[in-house]
Amino acid sequence: MCPGGCRKVVNLTKDHQLSCAHILQSCVNNGCNVKYLKKDLSHHNEVCSYKLIGCTYCHTDIIRINKEKHEVGCLNEKVKCIYYEIGCKNELYHRDLPLHEQTHQTEHTRLIYISLTNCKNELLISNDEIKVLKRENVAFKQENAALKQKNVVIQ
Repeated sequence: MCPGGCRKVVNLTKDHQLSCAHILQSCVNNGCNVKYLKKDLSHHNEVCSYKLIGCTYCHTDIIRINKEKHEVGCLNEKVKCIYYEIGCKNELYHRDLPLHEQTHQTEHTRLIYISLTNCKNELLISNDEIKVLKRENVAFKQENAALKQKNVVIQ
């Protein structure tokens, strides 16, 4: 019987040992000490932390466990300008961000000013609405007090 457990009664030839799916083998990726059955090779390759895979942005080969760390700072990653939320709609490579910020300072300052002015206007409107609500609240309290008093007098 095959030592790999394939239950095939064979003359243990080198050919069988090379082709047997139940032979235990070691991962070939540097740093990985996992042993698996030959038949599980494709599954192991999908999950092996030490398998070399390409960066989504620069296509450099990196070890799977380092992929996330690498891609967060990859210079070929497309990123939005930090002023994107207030109007700068530029999307550029991470490596070009410092130059963009330097060459667009005037526009970014203008966008900040506009955003700040909008916030100030919204705050003024909100304050006016709060004043109205406070007056209404006082009127309701007075009306409620008057109704309570009438109710006490009636009884």
